[in-house]
Amino acid sequence: MQPRRLHMKNFGPFIDEIVDFGAFADQGLFLVSGKTGAGKTTIFDGMTFALFGQTSGKLRSGKEMRSLFAQPAEETEVTFSFSHGGLLYEVMRRPEQEVAKKRGTGTTKRAGKTTLTVFDTLGNEKKQYTKNVDDELYQMLHLNADQFFKIIMLPQGEFRNFLIASSTDKEQVLRRLFDTEIYQNLQTWLKEQATLQNKSIEAKRL
Repeated sequence: MQPRRLHMKNFGPFIDEIVDFGAFADQGLFLVSGKTGAGKTTIFDGMTFALFGQTSGKLRSGKEMRSLFAQPAEETEVTFSFSHGGLLYEVMRRPEQEVAKKRGTGTTKRAGKTTLTVFDTLGNEKKQYTKNVDDELYQMLHLNADQFFKIIMLPQGEFRNFLIASSTDKEQVLRRLFDTEIYQNLQTWLKEQATLQNKSIEAKRL
């Protein structure tokens, strides 16, 4: 997965902010830097919220990420674009939130919403998912939120969690990432065959 574009509306300290990762595509490696409180962590919160509905440190829910500076009638929304497997994906997620009514006074609760749109290399829309988006993302990335946080993106101050993660957890994630389950299945099959052959040999000896 390669990040392309992150658009945060009324999310954390950002009212309407776009981070164009595509501008760094030729660099290979880049650094997100800034003073304390500048919003560096919120950039990663936006990415993980769009993908999993959770912030990177799990300290705040999506509802709690609504900007204090948001206009009452405007919604909080994050759109994250990334390339994967030769296609471009765009996931948009809105948390459950209280916004001003379009008519009259007071506020109304808007339910959360998530969409996933798939584009080809020319930018033509191929398909859009409005239901079971989280399942579609899991099938694509082969990672759930906990695995993503431990292996792919380590939240600030959480590096120790990666170091102490069990070998089994790391093995399962890496197996999905590199699609080596076929070799695991082959190894299991060979062990079973060896056991059967050993039993057959022992039976003949008797």
